Amino acid sequence: EYSVKLRYDGGASYYSVDVGLCHLIVLNTYDTNSEMVETVDKNGLRRIISLQQKFLEDDLVKVDRKVTPFLIVFMHGPFYNSNEAHHNEVATKSMKEWVEPILYRHKVDVVFAGHVHAYERNYGVKFERASVNSTIFITVGDGGNHELLYPHWLYPTPTYSAYRSGKHYGHGELEIFNKTHIRWVWKPNGEDLTDEPATLDSAWIQPLHLRESFTDKSLLSLSNFTLVFFFLLSIAAAMVITSFCTWKTSHRQAFDVIGEQDEFINVSNYANYDSYGNTEPLNDTSATMT
Repeated sequence: EYSVKLRYDGGASYYSVDVGLCHLIVLNTYDTNSEMVETVDKNGLRRIISLQQKFLEDDLVKVDRKVTPFLIVFMHGPFYNSNEAHHNEVATKSMKEWVEPILYRHKVDVVFAGHVHAYERNYGVKFERASVNSTIFITVGDGGNHELLYPHWLYPTPTYSAYRSGKHYGHGELEIFNKTHIRWVWKPNGEDLTDEPATLDSAWIQPLHLRESFTDKSLLSLSNFTLVFFFLLSIAAAMVITSFCTWKTSHRQAFDVIGEQDEFINVSNYANYDSYGNTEPLNDTSATMT
């Protein structure tokens, strides 16, 4: 039953490990009613928190982003889920209350979850709102189950939901390219397992501490700057066109005065530009792209 608080004290149900350029943390969404402990922070503030929360906070403090620039969390129940199934479960919501602020404070890059037998990738999300420089949440629970797929979604689609599908069984692949970029792809299983499955969704992910320089505020400023730039550019273009038309008219009149034939180039014959910037007549097969 997922709609009650649960206690799971046995075994290593939450842990962390370094793999290459990534620091991976696994959390237990069903350990919501475990033993509580008292802690004292650097400012002398005393708190009563769960053992899992203490583990998470202690672990994140020790992460060196110069060594492991990517910080990735795995859990079973998704914090952000727009599927009708497993929506707003008590156990997951209870954990989300204390985990989500910690994720943002320590700039966790991406969170992967399952549980929902479908696929959904969200943009950066911060407390229910889409945000450029926030943790990305991905649900990839379409590996297969006797309960079949969950194809029914909530509408309207949340603004932070980038792509969702409950039509295919599939899997995801995460490839680490370097210290600044990883690529995530989602591939449904093909009818014939010998065929290479097609990619239906993909995203490049940067470490959150690098995305920080492109905040929502700077995005707004950039948008305003872009609008002003293109406004000024359009005025300049209009002035150039006007000057050219004036020049063309004056030269045409000059040709008429001296009785010579106007021999301006027929631009329509050169309307076919190839991918290399060459301008060949339309009847020239070398300018045709295949």
